[in-house]
Amino acid sequence: MEPLYRVLPEATWEAACRSGVVSRCGNDHRADGVHLNVAAAVAYTARRYFAREERPLILEVDPSGFAEHIEWREPTDEEPWPRPLARIEGLPTEAVVAVRRVEAGLLER
Repeated sequence: MEPLYRVLPEATWEAACRSGVVSRCGNDHRADGVHLNVAAAVAYTARRYFAREERPLILEVDPSGFAEHIEWREPTDEEPWPRPLARIEGLPTEAVVAVRRVEAGLLER
């Protein structure tokens, strides 16, 4: 299975490293699942939802441990790619295979 991605503030990742789980954010609670991204959506997500001050990170996620819980939502006009939503309580940090910082230029609006 192809990797998926999660963009989040550095502070959220630091808390997840202590707890072992990336907690759901507000949008996740409203959707009752953990929003993930395909590779094509990462830049859009970072630019739309994060500010430089949050020092956002991109998590590369191996979804094989919860693949049966992923709902593949249809693309939209604004988001023209598959939109995975994992129907899990939180993203286990053990599913994260790589972490990299969002490049500052990517956050310019």
